Amino acid sequence: MKDKIKYIISPIMILSLAFVFMPIINIGNWKVSMKDLAQITFAKIDEPYILQQIQSYMQEYVKPYVYLGMILVVLTIFVAVMVLVFKSNVSYIIGMIGEVAMMAIIIMLYVAANSGVDTIKTMASYFGMGNVVKVNYLPAIFWTVMQIVSIILCIVGIAVKDTTAEKRRVRTISRRTGMTSGEVRPGTVWEQGGRQQTDYINRDSWGARQEQNNIAEEQKYQMNDRQEFYGAIIGCQGEYIGKALELTEKEPVFVEDASGVIGWTRQRPAEGQCVAAVYYVPEYGEYCVTPSQRMTVFLSSGQPLGAGRNYYLPRTTEIYIQLNGEISRRNFKLA
Repeated sequence: MKDKIKYIISPIMILSLAFVFMPIINIGNWKVSMKDLAQITFAKIDEPYILQQIQSYMQEYVKPYVYLGMILVVLTIFVAVMVLVFKSNVSYIIGMIGEVAMMAIIIMLYVAANSGVDTIKTMASYFGMGNVVKVNYLPAIFWTVMQIVSIILCIVGIAVKDTTAEKRRVRTISRRTGMTSGEVRPGTVWEQGGRQQTDYINRDSWGARQEQNNIAEEQKYQMNDRQEFYGAIIGCQGEYIGKALELTEKEPVFVEDASGVIGWTRQRPAEGQCVAAVYYVPEYGEYCVTPSQRMTVFLSSGQPLGAGRNYYLPRTTEIYIQLNGEISRRNFKLA
């Protein structure tokens, strides 16, 4: 939704230019729009003497403000195009900056218009026609409403969370693994610790080439969703096939020994039941795996991970869980 709002803002900005063709001044039966104002300022008209006098005034005093009006039109079109070209919050920030600039120009035009209309009324009064000069406020109201709507949509666009990249990644993971998102129970925040007692796994010792192929496959998704993606664990065997457990920011999931059955929970298991803790570090694109028991967490090469130590593993790594006293293992992918 975040990237779709700009496709509403840009047409609204262009639509606001319709006020250029709306009459802003009525002099008797002569209705003058901004377009007409530009034409009569730079061209000679064949009108009665009073209108020729008014035109003479416009050519002398109003011409600079006609240029300002042209700048407003060009700026509106430019900002509308830039909103479409840029992505995410940048487009909405550009839109708001453009709106501020357009507001400043329109205020200057409003001040100039008030002064100009007063002068026109004075000139028309000299010919006994002062009461036929009227200002039409409908174009100003129309333009203001369009700009307010644009500003509100820009604010909404900035406030809305960008979930497109994350959803695309989840769909890609599901398509490659045939899995759907499973539910996880809410838990408490687990503060991320430092990298003391860190074991950096030598990927060459447990199938680096396959891991690098997997990472290359994922690489095109990492740039877009790194700030929003907080990790996911995908089941590859047994009862976890078809499930993807999504992690939340700075919160781990725990592997527990639930009466001989591997379980995943966000709540820290009781003493002796916790097998391992896993959380994602978005700054490095790595998962921190901390086994609580010996010989329970293994890499795909069969290498066991020592208890009580932090292991930082890259995305797409597969780990194997084996409960104490059990023979079978279950493998999971760190998405």
